[in-house]
Amino acid sequence: MNSRISIEDTKLLKNKRRSKNDTKDRDFKCGCGKKYLSYPALYTHVKTKHGGVDPPGTKSTQQKSSRGRGRPRKIDVFEDTKNQQDKEYEKVQRRIRENEKQDRIFFSSFNAYGGP
Repeated sequence: MNSRISIEDTKLLKNKRRSKNDTKDRDFKCGCGKKYLSYPALYTHVKTKHGGVDPPGTKSTQQKSSRGRGRPRKIDVFEDTKNQQDKEYEKVQRRIRENEKQDRIFFSSFNAYGGP
């Protein structure tokens, strides 16, 4: 008795490739009644035939996560926040100008001009 596994045995151990004519083990069912062997096949069907919306009765074992694949979206600064920041900046600049004006008035009362 040989302990080696023959080529024929390894072929039998491998999973058999499913064909589109197999009617068993179709776990992915669309609400319209069609059954599919894989989630990507069901997803493509729903996307093309139903506009990307799962019809009632669609059964898939694939979990849909809220996070998609790929690069995350850039968070935009809302226009309201930007306007608020601009107003705050203007207030600070106005206060600086008023202080400079008061300084000029104070020093002009003593006829003191210039700098160091």
